[in-house]
Amino acid sequence: MKRKYKLMIMFLALSLITATPLSVNAAKKTTIAQLLTAPYNNLSTPAIITDDVEVFYNQVWQNTDADTVLDGNELFIYKDADGSPVPIEVTESMNDTHDNSYEGQDDLYQTYIIENNLTVDYDTQYFDDNGAWIVIVGTPDGKPDLTAPITMVDYLDSNGPWYPQASVFTVIPTPIAYDGTNLEAAIDSLNNNHVWNTDYVDAYQNAWQADWARTYEPVTIDFIDWGNPMENTYPQVGYRFPIELYLYTKLTEPMTAYTMACLEYPSSADEVYGTNGAKFESYYATVLTNKFRAEAINLTYGGVTKINLEPAIGPSGKMNFASAGGGWIPTKAGTYRIFFYVDDPLISFEGAVINNDEHYVFSLGLKAEGLSQNKEGLSYIVNGADFTWIDVTVVEPNGGGGRKTK
Repeated sequence: MKRKYKLMIMFLALSLITATPLSVNAAKKTTIAQLLTAPYNNLSTPAIITDDVEVFYNQVWQNTDADTVLDGNELFIYKDADGSPVPIEVTESMNDTHDNSYEGQDDLYQTYIIENNLTVDYDTQYFDDNGAWIVIVGTPDGKPDLTAPITMVDYLDSNGPWYPQASVFTVIPTPIAYDGTNLEAAIDSLNNNHVWNTDYVDAYQNAWQADWARTYEPVTIDFIDWGNPMENTYPQVGYRFPIELYLYTKLTEPMTAYTMACLEYPSSADEVYGTNGAKFESYYATVLTNKFRAEAINLTYGGVTKINLEPAIGPSGKMNFASAGGGWIPTKAGTYRIFFYVDDPLISFEGAVINNDEHYVFSLGLKAEGLSQNKEGLSYIVNGADFTWIDVTVVEPNGGGGRKTK
């Protein structure tokens, strides 16, 4: 029986020297992944925001309808006397290390081989039918060369200790409406303002935050990573299908990032991420705005469905646009075209490409390779147009019928 290999292509700090994992995963199997009340907002990849994205700033509840119930549209970013939003204070704290079990972590770890800031292609490299790593020296195969594979567990062991992301709020305050005088109490009463505060966390009291910046200058997107929709091409009728999208810009001056890796149960609902606390200077940052919209068009039967996305920090510590309110639940089988539109005048897709962020070396500002051939033709971007789309095929669940949908 063939062993399944998943190549974890990581960022290289220097050729054949220390590499920086893309994501990290560290928690018990019983931990509920991405719990709605879990403070997993640890930022590992730098971010550029072109307007006031709520996750970075203190908010207050203003009881605008006077019903004493906190409604979803009653949270506002608090601004000081000068009209400037007040960032949430973040204190780095590395308190709880992973137990080194790395459950379900049977993948392999490799890095690009780089010389003079370019990937090299000297050899043909592949796994044979028995899972052995074969290298034919001096015969280029059109692909960047990789270092010899090692097990992910060996990599994690040699680069520990790892600090899992914070999880599970143990203190959940009762929200207090801001009346114009009780500012400190009102801010302190909202979970949104404590996502980096380990005093409010029961499990894994770790906190860290990479560099981020608010800009009023134009930002050009270098590449777009469609994330989950690119990897999971067959959503099912009646089941939640998570949508995520990453916009990356290349920086002229690097920003500080944290190494990340998936510590347990990769590519599952129970995956856990963390950092080893090592920092590096990244030439890529994700870009966030509140000025966007998303929709799914059924190319088979017709019809348009709005998709609720929001700026968020994913478990891997990267800012993205992610499913909100439960995500998209398709009600019919067929081919869907998922569109993402940016309505922000500060963001331009001019010259952007579709690619996987694992194909970039963030510490060098280097594109190592293009989109994999088996992913080409799924997602698109029209040069000069500030929108992108991806095609997915929705199928009936095994057994037919699917779940009941409204």
